[in-house]
Amino acid sequence: TAIASGYNGQHVVRNPATGVGIWEDRSVFAVGVPTTPNSVIFPLIGAEAVTTITGTKFGIVSGEGGHLRESIDGGHIWNDKAVGEPNRISGLFFESPSVGWHVGQFFRINRTIDSGQKWLPVTPGPVQGAGSLRAITIGGTFSGVTVGDPFTPGGASTSQPKILYTDTLSYPDWKADASITGDPAYIENRGLRDVTLSGGSHYWAAGERGLLLKSTNGGQLWRLIMPEDGSTLRNFEFEGVAFIDQSTGLFVGRRVFPNGFVGGAIYQYQNVAGVVTWTQVPVTMPNGELLIGFWDVEILGGVVWAVGEKRLPSGNVIGVVVSGPVVEGQVPGLGEDIGPVGGFPECLTGEDLNNVAVLNEVEVVPGSGEVWVGGECGRLWKRSTSGAWSNVKSQTDAHVVGLSFVPSGSTGMLYIGGFRASQTQQCIVRVQ
Repeated sequence: TAIASGYNGQHVVRNPATGVGIWEDRSVFAVGVPTTPNSVIFPLIGAEAVTTITGTKFGIVSGEGGHLRESIDGGHIWNDKAVGEPNRISGLFFESPSVGWHVGQFFRINRTIDSGQKWLPVTPGPVQGAGSLRAITIGGTFSGVTVGDPFTPGGASTSQPKILYTDTLSYPDWKADASITGDPAYIENRGLRDVTLSGGSHYWAAGERGLLLKSTNGGQLWRLIMPEDGSTLRNFEFEGVAFIDQSTGLFVGRRVFPNGFVGGAIYQYQNVAGVVTWTQVPVTMPNGELLIGFWDVEILGGVVWAVGEKRLPSGNVIGVVVSGPVVEGQVPGLGEDIGPVGGFPECLTGEDLNNVAVLNEVEVVPGSGEVWVGGECGRLWKRSTSGAWSNVKSQTDAHVVGLSFVPSGSTGMLYIGGFRASQTQQCIVRVQ
């Protein structure tokens, strides 16, 4: 008996019972999404066969996407013994050096308790063919929220965004009965892109076409926050959110105009004694440079950091990093791009470039003031406390879509999550 494996999950078996030269196909294929039981859609690059002392004819094949398949009858019947995580990562959060979470395609949530060496799914499980969870955050008392694309139950024509939450009673499992109050026409068929804890059990979530939600009870009940009539926020694509305290937060993103122009902006929300104000935060830009959009924002130590893309007078698109102080609980403005000499160049050779920005993520290391940014094609940069930038290899060409830093001893660990359109599909890299 012999087994061979290869492209697209194909594997074949030479069966002595039917002739030494006869190969039989044992592949189980799936198109696009591996919904067929025991199916494979990625390359299989390893094969091994052995007859045990008891006479069992054991075979195993392995491949990209975390696939591991096993046979105990000489290769005639195959079963998945372990399947890694072939679905794309959209969000990443570590609450400690050992305990972390990642969310992604098909509303999947996975958890690790060994610093990412092994990931286990939590309930509820993935919904094949559904959208993605886009962001996750964990509170200090084992409460947490993850948000994402619209979910259409039972084939309904309208759908609210997907929201799952957890608390001390259900940890580490998640509950799917979060509810949203507000104008259904404004909520339906809009997805959420980011979620943050603003203090206590208060969470904010933001997303497509001006969608803003707030929860004051740990993510179980959400209230629609409607910008006033005529506000440009009503068509703003929110990509990131961070709060200074429960009354003041920053929302970043981009706006697509009818003529196709895309412009980036940062808005400050403030609620003082029940009076709500929205203010666009000024961003200093050199003549001829245009902001395309911001994809992430971080507030730490009284300093704001935001990352995204800008267009130069030459027409080239590069990454942008802006920063500014919090002054008396507000952000008066953000300074000029402080990127390295030559900037953050656009990636032109990677896969799925339409779904990511030059810079997608920013993470500030508590205590040290170091700033990490990441984006297309797995590229990472680190800014030291002196202001000097260095390019850091991330060991993958998967696009960076998650950064999470947790203290560990006298230093700490930076976790990087990414996805690639084919083959590796997803990865998590740890920097110590």
